Amino acid sequence: SGRTTSANANPLDENPNSLPSRIAARTIFIVSTLISLVSLRDLLFPGTILSFLPRDDIYLEWTGAFLHSPPPGTIESDEHGLESPLFAGDLFVHQLLGMYLSLSCAFKFASAVAWSKG
Repeated sequence: SGRTTSANANPLDENPNSLPSRIAARTIFIVSTLISLVSLRDLLFPGTILSFLPRDDIYLEWTGAFLHSPPPGTIESDEHGLESPLFAGDLFVHQLLGMYLSLSCAFKFASAVAWSKG
């Protein structure tokens, strides 16, 4: 009749304008933007240090980007400059994973926009 059962009373109500949906959307937007920024850098400019990201040089060293793409004029360039062409396969995989992460973030943004439009 006119009563709401507990199965129908959903606090999220799957409404894009509800408070939990807006909080989740904002969090997903911030995290996905940072992930897409780093993955686009890995795809288009591998081995380039972004100065506004804290500890980005440690991230690049940890992922092995300095082995296949050492920045010119750095210690890594002196250490790995001659052997960097030998890591062409690592560069390919690095850029491929950057492309996959960028595409998944683009799909995430597109699905969020499509869901909010209804």
